[in-house]
Amino acid sequence: MKKFFFVFAVITLVSATSCDKHTCWVIRDCMGNDIGKRCCSDSDIQTYCASQSSPGCAWTYKKD
Repeated sequence: MKKFFFVFAVITLVSATSCDKHTCWVIRDCMGNDIGKRCCSDSDIQTYCASQSSPGCAWTYKKD
């Protein structure tokens, strides 16, 4: 039983630590429609949206 609680505590600690490094974002297409969520760093979300955008249709993001 102690082993179970130890494993649970380690998993909780690791997931809490990783959440501090990333922010979750709501992604919108050029029409303003929410098209999904993504959890990553500020620079990663900028790169992702830029790669998905096309001339005249820029994807945007905001913090979830």
